[in-house]
Amino acid sequence: MLLLVALIVPQTMFADGNEWEIKGTVQSMPGNGLVGTWVIDGQTIQTNAATRFKQEHGALRVGAFVEAKGYYNGGTRIATKIETKGNDNGDGYRQEWKLYGYVDSMPAGMIGQWVINGQAVQADAYTRFEQQHGPLQVGAYVKAEGYYNGSTRIATKIETDYDAGHPEPTHTPEPGHPEPTETPEPGHPEPTHTPEPGHPEP
Repeated sequence: MLLLVALIVPQTMFADGNEWEIKGTVQSMPGNGLVGTWVIDGQTIQTNAATRFKQEHGALRVGAFVEAKGYYNGGTRIATKIETKGNDNGDGYRQEWKLYGYVDSMPAGMIGQWVINGQAVQADAYTRFEQQHGPLQVGAYVKAEGYYNGSTRIATKIETDYDAGHPEPTHTPEPGHPEPTETPEPGHPEPTHTPEPGHPEP
């Protein structure tokens, strides 16, 4: 009887209305291994030791296009399988992009639509923002990268950068204030050795 119950419970989990399937881009995944919390196209998914992972169309990584299947345990999605899938290009990734330029406009709070060099870019809750080379603001020179969702650019990272025409600043003296150099004071020239009269240099 106990064996029968053990067989029935998993079948109940897969009953009609209790299954789910998602196709989309991996936005985040566990930092150590594949077991843990994933976010795929905005949906949070839990994997465990029983989850099967298939990587026939490329490695499972952030940015990979995948298909995930599983069941609901309460309100939690438990994945039974996650696998990379080929996109229109025949690989396991959506088309990626990189963009360099000046920020024309940006949303308050950074989440939403940015315009960089006239190109619209969408930032979401999974976009990383880095400001090592100055604050992210209108007029800042930035590097943005991400992937396409249809014709929309989704940014995975936006960071300040230095324009190739304006390299990282180096220390230069201010105009009118040149770096001091050691020179003898007026009226006090540097002493030089001269032989005494009648005692030429040997």
